[in-house]
Amino acid sequence: MDVSVGGESAIGPTVPAPSCDRRPRPAELPEVRLRRPAFDQALAQVGVTSYQSMAGTFGIDVDEIMAAMQGRPVTPSFVATVTMALPQLRFNELFQLNLGRPVGRVAESRSLERR
Repeated sequence: MDVSVGGESAIGPTVPAPSCDRRPRPAELPEVRLRRPAFDQALAQVGVTSYQSMAGTFGIDVDEIMAAMQGRPVTPSFVATVTMALPQLRFNELFQLNLGRPVGRVAESRSLERR
């Protein structure tokens, strides 16, 4: 499968160029992390074999890719770009949503309830 970001592709889907918005995840959103090795297998299926080729294919910053591969939470724009580039896979096949700990306003309201 050929994946093209922000361009034309005669073989596979064309993925719009990702947003330049690289702001961190808002506190009220749960953390999202990559599911590995499922994510690695999905990349191999589309011919992505390195951080540099992923950056070129998906238009994602190499530092952001490295952080995600090291287990750090990913940004909403990372999730959006990857899910658009790999539409044959479901969100929960590629990513793990951490709903275990309250974040943001939910944590604040629970803390106030305990007082």
